[in-house]
Amino acid sequence: ADQAAVNVNLWITPQDANLDPTSGGLVIFTAKPPPGWDFAQFNTDTERVMEEILRPTNFANVTVPYKENRAVIFDSALFHRTDDFRFRD
Repeated sequence: ADQAAVNVNLWITPQDANLDPTSGGLVIFTAKPPPGWDFAQFNTDTERVMEEILRPTNFANVTVPYKENRAVIFDSALFHRTDDFRFRD
């Protein structure tokens, strides 16, 4: 989660550099931090986030696959992470 209204992720790396086309995207969880939590709490206390917020939702998420020239725009309050990836050097 971030302290902004909206996040924009833009992927410009060529598609053929992604050595595993099933990876490399963005995992956006459907859960948000509780009211009153600050940036440090939801970005550093990962064990608490996992146990108290994400696990009860069964880690519900939308995984957006990597694709060259794709922009992903989403609510910054949602927990998110980069998917596992393997790109060539």
